[in-house]
Amino acid sequence: MAKEDIVDLSDEKHRQCVFITRYLRAYFRDGKFYVATLDMTSLKNNLIEKLKQQLSVPDGSVDYDKLVSEIFSQFNFDESDDQPIFGKIGTTGFVTRGGKDFRGPVVEATIDPIADRPVTVSKLDYVAVGSDLIREVLHAIFDASDGIPAVSTAIGVGLPESYRLRVNVGQETHVDEEEFRKVEEWAGTVEGITSAAVGRLVRGAGWASLDNEAVASMIETSVGVAARKAAEKLIWCRYACELEDLYDTEMARKAGVDDISLAGGRQIVLRIAVDGPPAPLASERDPWRPPSTR
Repeated sequence: MAKEDIVDLSDEKHRQCVFITRYLRAYFRDGKFYVATLDMTSLKNNLIEKLKQQLSVPDGSVDYDKLVSEIFSQFNFDESDDQPIFGKIGTTGFVTRGGKDFRGPVVEATIDPIADRPVTVSKLDYVAVGSDLIREVLHAIFDASDGIPAVSTAIGVGLPESYRLRVNVGQETHVDEEEFRKVEEWAGTVEGITSAAVGRLVRGAGWASLDNEAVASMIETSVGVAARKAAEKLIWCRYACELEDLYDTEMARKAGVDDISLAGGRQIVLRIAVDGPPAPLASERDPWRPPSTR
């Protein structure tokens, strides 16, 4: 996606669009998520039955199995296996900055032109797909805004140079492999607890309950991922630079974080900016400072 292709967008919004586009494309296996095959076993059986009905010959006088096999051989069909017609299933997927892999559903169509139902298509779990799409979009928005370093296989690392996430290198970010693992572990715990709590709330019998699994699942995913990304940034900064150093703008940027809102390490304010320039760092707007930094 070229920047000139997006009209009237701020740099921050454009950056988010680049991340969202790439993350969703990766989730859908770069477009390789569907395949159509010819069901040779069903086709052969149905063809034998059709020939028996159409050919007026005494029973046993024709070896229909051999006849159909000869027909298949004329078209270079391997009757022992389904024949791919078009499409391909990709092996790539969306890899989060922490290294977790998400892949979109596969659409498989099976074709038998002489069957009562010529085409059958695999079923999709639309609720799961909807929740996954929300997950990828939120990951993209937060990653574009926060810029926290990632594993080398993360999709965000492969973006154009002016947008890509930095690969976590302990000597540069001051977060070693063990600390990186703890960041992901704690962030995952926060997401799990939050999602479970929200899930019980929206599916329960109380006033906030919803009689719609699709909406409930999307709400659960939205709140859970948002909580994860907020915790991810806070814990990352705790390892990259001690909490009192977060008020040092230069130190925070060296740690690979673009924006962090704290109040003495006791409160985090989660904001998704939709208009205007990126929010300033805590040191530029927070009236409270730890005693050591005053």
